[in-house]
Amino acid sequence: MTIWESFVFASLPRDLMEAMHNWADREKKDIKFTNKPFKKEIDSIGPQYLQAIEEKVYQQARQFIEAFRAKGLASLVVERLTI
Repeated sequence: MTIWESFVFASLPRDLMEAMHNWADREKKDIKFTNKPFKKEIDSIGPQYLQAIEEKVYQQARQFIEAFRAKGLASLVVERLTI
């Protein structure tokens, strides 16, 4: 499971996560394989869950950018990708 998946799973409604864990246990698969069978439910989570995910992902991405000393370099990336 990626760090990004862990943010999503940690922010999903408890009842959905419980159903996903039950499915994973029943199918003897890792929780990361629940994305496909639960896509409809995941895609329909409420805005409060989406906001929580967005906040966690933003904070982690910001930490990565700062850790790699990449702050302010987005224009260079765009430039290189458009050449």
